[in-house]
Amino acid sequence: MSKVDCIIQARTSSTRLPGKVLKKITKDETVIEFLISQLRFSKFINKLIIATTNLEEDKVIVNFCKDNNIKYFTGDSSNVLKRYFDCAKEFDSENILRVTSDCPLIDPNLVDHGIKMFLDGQYDYVTNSLESSFPHGLDFQIFSFKTLEYVYNNAILDSDKEHVIPFIFNNKDKFKIFNIKNDNNFSNFRITIDWIEDLELIKNIISRIQIRPILMNHVIKLLEENRELIKINSNRLGHNPFLDLQR
Repeated sequence: MSKVDCIIQARTSSTRLPGKVLKKITKDETVIEFLISQLRFSKFINKLIIATTNLEEDKVIVNFCKDNNIKYFTGDSSNVLKRYFDCAKEFDSENILRVTSDCPLIDPNLVDHGIKMFLDGQYDYVTNSLESSFPHGLDFQIFSFKTLEYVYNNAILDSDKEHVIPFIFNNKDKFKIFNIKNDNNFSNFRITIDWIEDLELIKNIISRIQIRPILMNHVIKLLEENRELIKINSNRLGHNPFLDLQR
């Protein structure tokens, strides 16, 4: 089976919730630590790499990686596409799973399903975030290095360089794309972290679910049985997820 490396985008300079990836989410774990622990349940991920910026403020992420023996890369803070491409090239990644560090409840089973679809179907790009029917916070993208290289070499607009995927999103006819759809539409649930209310909700969810890894069905069951939890960040539910792509 072809190898798939997971590259996590992480930085500390979030304008909405600064330093969110290093905030405590349990007594002992930060947001990024919990995310990594979830991803380690994947059966198909080869290398796990954190791609952060070369800014002074993000040295704390580098130090975290060094302390925990986690592979990392530092690169351009504004041209995120270049940072991501340079990271994948540095680690000789054949295929890439992209997740962002503000989604600590990423479902490793769902990720593995996506990887299998990507490899079996020989797609350029597989995601669950086009016409999403999943909770916002379980988003991922899988693509080959060849696809990433094409995007890097052809993206001209600044808006295509500020994030990794807009060029693909805006040029669907150039790629063989598969979008994973859920049987039920749970896109009204928001379990990513952009605001302090989101962090509070995630803390609540993790404290109430003891099984590890925490899967999507665990979260949905909890939220549907405890509707008061949804109110914690309900004022943020209308926020455009495409604008929340973590740099």
